Amino acid sequence: MYVNWTPKLRRYIINQWKLGITPVTEIARNRKVPRRTIYYLIERYKRYDYDGLEPKPKGRKKEPLNPKFIQLIEDE
Repeated sequence: MYVNWTPKLRRYIINQWKLGITPVTEIARNRKVPRRTIYYLIERYKRYDYDGLEPKPKGRKKEPLNPKFIQLIEDE
């Protein structure tokens, strides 16, 4: 089963953990994910607060082309 890890769901899981409403084992069982996944979210929350729960951008970062390369292409 695929879980759509929206920022809202991540915040909900962290709030459950922070308030002590549900143990990590039960959160993981309910979401059908390994406990390590929940602990990973908790670590990101501890390190970056709620900003750490936002999804990471996919793919490589865009890098500007080297001006010498552009000139080389244009000259041919």
